Amino acid sequence: MPRIARFGLCAAGIVATQSVLAGSIQQPGETSGIALGPPLPQGVYFVNFLNYGVRQSSPRIDTTVDIPILLWSTPWTIAGGRVLLGVSAPAVNVGVHGGSGFGDWYYPETIYGLGWHITPQLSASIIGATYYPVKNELTKALIGDRGTNRFGGALTYAIDGWTFSAYTQYGIPYGPDASVPGGDHQWFNLDLTAMKSLGKWQLGIVGYGSTDTTSPYKGYKKQSQMAIGSLVGYDFGPLTLQAKVTTEFSEANYGGLDTRLWSNLIVPLRFF
Repeated sequence: MPRIARFGLCAAGIVATQSVLAGSIQQPGETSGIALGPPLPQGVYFVNFLNYGVRQSSPRIDTTVDIPILLWSTPWTIAGGRVLLGVSAPAVNVGVHGGSGFGDWYYPETIYGLGWHITPQLSASIIGATYYPVKNELTKALIGDRGTNRFGGALTYAIDGWTFSAYTQYGIPYGPDASVPGGDHQWFNLDLTAMKSLGKWQLGIVGYGSTDTTSPYKGYKKQSQMAIGSLVGYDFGPLTLQAKVTTEFSEANYGGLDTRLWSNLIVPLRFF
């Protein structure tokens, strides 16, 4: 969800405008470890993605991101696909080594999707969301009054305790904002998961990548990044908790590589 690198870069005030105006509004790697292909059983769920990372830029930047999500897997279907609805209100805190830090709410979003069981092993979903502008110091440093629509989907293959899942998203900004010369860019994210269930335990490998796909004006510096990491999870019954560690091995125009600790929390609230 949040375009984390840009927060820190703006806070530090050490990069040119074209570097600040890059990155994807959805945080890359956010959904790794979660199989988004199969539709959820009918009910209401609370999902929370919390992470902390350090980017080895100059100066060093650390960011904490919390993404609480409320999801409703509805009783309705369209073309055989289960309808999913949700809302989210992320919050971000940025610290700059040797400088000041700040935090605030990020762009809230509404989520919508359809999920299908194609075969007993293979499932797929289409997922979209709309981010709504919020005026505060964080968002002012990013895209001001401009919102974003994102579209994509997930594919999951599960067999013999193994789960392989890929989740893609493409972001398209909407709305005018004179503070961004030429308009904002479009972007693409890919989250990957390979995971094995051992009783109530989960062990796996996760990865992610993101890239800007358009240049809104001459001299714009596109950002991209790729990372890999490991995952461990446990099913406690009333909730499932996962922990991840990821390290970037490639980046362009972020100022340094990022290492990040993550947690994924899934709590069923009500079933129908």
